[in-house]
Amino acid sequence: MTKSVCKVISVFQKKTTMRLSEIEWSALKEICEHEKMKRKTLLEMVDKYRHENLSFTSAVRVFELAYFLCASRQSLIKSDIVKSRKNLLDALFLLQDK
Repeated sequence: MTKSVCKVISVFQKKTTMRLSEIEWSALKEICEHEKMKRKTLLEMVDKYRHENLSFTSAVRVFELAYFLCASRQSLIKSDIVKSRKNLLDALFLLQDK
């Protein structure tokens, strides 16, 4: 089992703490590196698109899962042709209750 790590983050100029497992922090870092964006920017996007009934931390976890699910699906259909931004947008879309 991976241990939980609490970090202070800033979202829309508001500081808060978020507790994720080490692997979740690692996944967040990997997504940011792949999308070439700062963690703050990505977290603000997740916060902006999350469903109102979903806590921020839960939204981050759902986003990570959705992102890698979208990436996995794309790899099954020629991922080299599809740009990574599609995974980001698809994952954000899944956060909303449509």
